[in-house]
Amino acid sequence: LSIPWLLGEKRQSLWGIAKLYLLFFIPFNFIILTLLAIDHGKLRFSTYNLVRLLVPLIYLVGILILWASGKVSVKTVVVINFLATAIMAIIRLFMEGFGFLSVPLLTEVKALIKNSLGFHCAVVLTICATQVDKFFILWRWDDWTMGIYMVAFTIASSGLNVVGNTFHIVLFPSIARTPQDQRADKMTEGIRQAMLMIIITMIPLMILSPYIIPLIFGKAFQPSGVVSVYLIMAFSLMSLKNIKIRCFRGFGEGFPGAVAELISVIVYLVTVIPLSSKLNIVGICVALGFGNVSALVYLFYYARSKHNIPIKSWWGLERATVEQFYEAMKGLINR
Repeated sequence: LSIPWLLGEKRQSLWGIAKLYLLFFIPFNFIILTLLAIDHGKLRFSTYNLVRLLVPLIYLVGILILWASGKVSVKTVVVINFLATAIMAIIRLFMEGFGFLSVPLLTEVKALIKNSLGFHCAVVLTICATQVDKFFILWRWDDWTMGIYMVAFTIASSGLNVVGNTFHIVLFPSIARTPQDQRADKMTEGIRQAMLMIIITMIPLMILSPYIIPLIFGKAFQPSGVVSVYLIMAFSLMSLKNIKIRCFRGFGEGFPGAVAELISVIVYLVTVIPLSSKLNIVGICVALGFGNVSALVYLFYYARSKHNIPIKSWWGLERATVEQFYEAMKGLINR
């Protein structure tokens, strides 16, 4: 029912394919996300990383085939995206064995639903915080502006998502398994290293993205270069926020993450209209940055008041962290 409202009358031709995509994609996506969560919880990182790698790889191969055959369109890209997820979901199910074919007990279903209800609010807030910028630009601007923004988004998220996902995927189970009295030290150490890696990734991306975009996407998308610089800054803050939220979940504390996501959404919604009116599409990036800064301020405050963690212990741009990072890289190279 929300598809017509989200896409608008101007994109009425896409309503049908969007509804079919959601109808068939969501079940397979939930299956693969559930199995990934099991692998994550059991620290089976080889299987976890393999599945996460193969989905975009299948998608990329499909896109290249479409490109080479001259059949790229919205509908064919949507089909390839669905097939990549569906194929890996089916393969991963068979890797798990045939235990999933057994009929679940009613008591198990009730317990699962009861436990899941406690996470729905946080999940909805997380989705809103990560997708609200795209909803806004889809609602307010035309397809061309949406294309400019999505190209900038692709470049901005490419490197920073790798850093952010790597750290929170490893830190969450690591903190959860650490003794209670050592968790704060484990978290601050991880955040310091994450901050250093984000800065190391962010600066080259900001410098190179205005030159990379015309080469990859063509000169028509040159305006995306400026937008990508602002988005990279906003995504750096978002990555740090997401890592901190998942670290607190490793503590068994989901509430601060939900509050942080809510703060980021509210600040974004309050600032995006005036900022986009003055700065056009760049205003969306600035509003996104403001939202994530506000969420980080709250998380710093929560850590200080709840766990007595001083703000300076989060700072990663220091000699000790650089030396620690250097030793870790040297160890990997020498293996």
